[in-house]
Amino acid sequence: MDETFPFRETFRLTREQLEIKVIYRTMAHIILKWAAKA
Repeated sequence: MDETFPFRETFRLTREQLEIKVIYRTMAHIILKWAAKA
């Protein structure tokens, strides 16, 4: 059971990094869209 814990921790960390990546990509997309308008 102890062996699954580090794996779950790593998975949770990668999931958080993935969410941050999506947020940054969305923000960049909005900024580019706004820059194209202005």
